[in-house]
Order: sequence, then C-alpha cells, then structure tokens
Amino acid sequence: MKTLSIQIKVYNGNPQSNVIYILSRGNHSGKVLNQPCPNCYTIQSDESFLPVIRATAHVLYLSGSLSVLFRGSVIEFITVSDYRNAFLNLWHSLNSEKILETASSLSTLENHLAVIQKQQKLILQLIRTTAFSALK
Repeated sequence: MKTLSIQIKVYNGNPQSNVIYILSRGNHSGKVLNQPCPNCYTIQSDESFLPVIRATAHVLYLSGSLSVLFRGSVIEFITVSDYRNAFLNLWHSLNSEKILETASSLSTLENHLAVIQKQQKLILQLIRTTAFSALK
C-alpha cells in the first residue's frame, strides 16, 4: 500500500480526531473498537485513509496472527511496538485494490450490524414491557 503518515500510539484519554481505536489487553487484543477504552491504542492518519486503515486492522485481528505476539500470564496483551510492526508489515504487503474492496464491504456490514443491534434492543424492550405488563 501507499506510504502515508500512520501513527500508532497508546490512547491517552484525550479525545482525538481521525482515529481508530484498537483493544490492547485481553483475549481480544487487536480488535477494532468503535469507542475508546482505557486499554486501547489509537491509529491516527488522514481522514480519507481511515476506512482502508480500519479494514486493514480488521484483517489483522481476524487473521489470528496477533495471538503469537500476546504477552502476559494472567491478562494477555500486545505491546504497542509489536502491534505497530504487525500492522505496518500487513499494510505494506496488501494489494491496494483488494483492501479498498474489503473496506467497502466491511463498512456496509458494520452499517447492517448497527441496524440489527438497534432492532435487537427494541425487541428486548418489547419483551421486558410484555413481561412487566403481567405484573399489573
């Protein structure tokens, strides 16, 4: 892929723009997050490249290649330098056309997931309402 400014750092708790959050601790280290948490890294770059970077991070997480980099005996984690190296190695090895297609597909799927989660929340509210109506 094209070389551009990609910064991967430990999340410092301050709101940032043009950022993707990556879970850094636990069995799901490397997972792409929608919201920051205390145990995450940030990937910062130009806004126009964020969907492609997000797709690359998804590919890295789902490939399972990060599991060999986990450290820790009680709570596993991945160091920021290990994650940075793994991400950048994948970034440079990817076919740009394929990752753009993947980014588009992942974006569509994430939108569908958001709709389904809203529907699930509404159905759970309906279940609660129905159950509590029996108590009246």
